[in-house]
Amino acid sequence: MCPACYLNGFLFLIFGASGAAIASNPWVIALAIAFTLAGFYWMWKAWKKRSPGRTMKNLKTTIIFLLVFAAGFITASFITHKYFKNLYEQKTTLSSYGTERVDKNPLYIISPKNGDEVTSPVKVIFGLKDMGVAPAGMVKKNTGHHHLLINVDELPDLNLPMPSNENLIHFGSGQTETVVKLKQGINTLQLILGNYMHVPHQPPLISEKIKVIVK
Repeated sequence: MCPACYLNGFLFLIFGASGAAIASNPWVIALAIAFTLAGFYWMWKAWKKRSPGRTMKNLKTTIIFLLVFAAGFITASFITHKYFKNLYEQKTTLSSYGTERVDKNPLYIISPKNGDEVTSPVKVIFGLKDMGVAPAGMVKKNTGHHHLLINVDELPDLNLPMPSNENLIHFGSGQTETVVKLKQGINTLQLILGNYMHVPHQPPLISEKIKVIVK
């Protein structure tokens, strides 16, 4: 018998089961398959190294480990069910904005107004209709948190977590206003709402870009 082989098989099967349960893109699926195959490889290796006369014991051990794989998959699926349900409901709710609120953007900048002359630092107040604000990391349907784009000409990839820098500020604690220092002259401000992982919603919620003049 090869205890180390069974241990390796056990670990790989657990990773494989967890990955398979939460698989949401090709890379996660590929990793789950790789881990699962590795687990079965170690189980086969353990079986080949069985001691003479110990067939039944090895068979029982193999069955137990396969049951562990099934239990891991079922448990992970149950735990992630609520996550996927919330994600689906969030997308379903937000999809209505694409048809019903074409001319009524729920995300906007309350202050300053487009074309305002201001002095730096500038207080920026965020506006959001029909949705709630929740901190990053909190999975709660129909919510998000603000990201402020300052003098950004090209939007970030709307399918990935948004980067954080001096021109793209995250408000992951759920803030609804801030004070920023702006350069003298014309500056642009724009908001993007992000989910619990800083990824824009689908469809994305992006405010109109405004211009302010810093004296």
